[in-house]
Amino acid sequence: MKYMAAFRPALFSAAVLALTACATESHRAVEVAKPASVAVTYAGPKSALIVGKFDNRSSYLRGIFSDGVDRLGGQAKTILIGHLQETGRFEVLDRDNMDELAREAKLKGEQQAPTYALAADLNRDGNLDLVTVNQGTATISVLLGNHDGSFQAPVDFPVDQNPTWADIGDFNADGKLDLAVSNFNSNSVSILLGNGDGTFQPEASIPMPAGPGSVSVADLNRDGKLDLVVANQLANDVSVLLGNGDGSFGPRTDYPVTGMAARAIVADFNQDNKLDIAVASSAPSLDVLRGDGNGSFGRLTSSPIGNCPYALAVGDLDRDGRLDEVSANNCDNTISVVLTRPSLDADK
Repeated sequence: MKYMAAFRPALFSAAVLALTACATESHRAVEVAKPASVAVTYAGPKSALIVGKFDNRSSYLRGIFSDGVDRLGGQAKTILIGHLQETGRFEVLDRDNMDELAREAKLKGEQQAPTYALAADLNRDGNLDLVTVNQGTATISVLLGNHDGSFQAPVDFPVDQNPTWADIGDFNADGKLDLAVSNFNSNSVSILLGNGDGTFQPEASIPMPAGPGSVSVADLNRDGKLDLVVANQLANDVSVLLGNGDGSFGPRTDYPVTGMAARAIVADFNQDNKLDIAVASSAPSLDVLRGDGNGSFGRLTSSPIGNCPYALAVGDLDRDGRLDEVSANNCDNTISVVLTRPSLDADK
């Protein structure tokens, strides 16, 4: 018994020491070295850059607020963004806060980043109207045309996040023009049915693969109903959605291409009266998917083009009766001309 009585105070003292040690635990901040190019003005060429998601998957030192938005981010991402900005060579937009940025822009009355525009007579008054795709505010704007070449004030219609491209057509055969809009960040295409007076009904969203960068409208299967072709930049494919004629679309079919599908355009490149798809790919290459006339696509041919193709156009450049392709290439400041080869006609 005496041994046990003598042991208990020692055990209690050890416990007190352990608790004391925990209570006095300290921490210190580790200084992050600044990049060598801080405060040095960069005068070289500038290029578009997409950075992946550098995210701290744990909940340690994250700034999660009651609305579920992480305004502070993981330590690794915060350090990376700080380094990029301090170099003076990067302008960093943190996509985690795109919703807040869009709301703030609307409150401030700012117009953010229109990336594409098209013209059509939306209200059937004989004057061309304008539609702009506004990347920063997640809207499309309609500017009704006057008879003198001027336009009325823009009216905005919401779509999904980061819209990049649009095309127009009558999707439900009511004689009123409708819109299809590709939304890069939300991986979707928005369908806005027109009312015939320059206004549109609320969008219907169609899920797409990663990073839809452009959308084109055409009757791919010759049934009199308009279909969609979507270039998915981050999925390395193009998607085809056949129209039902009532404003809705059937199941999506995806066709792989040789790289990131920046833009896609629809035309008959081999004169067989069946629409084909030309794709500007990051390979870099100009890919052509041969159409079979029923809305599906088969053989793919590729031609080399310049780096970072962004825009694509077609026309008969050499007056041989065949459509040729032109791509605008961001990274090397060039355009590429691809003349359609007679071999495309071999299996008409």
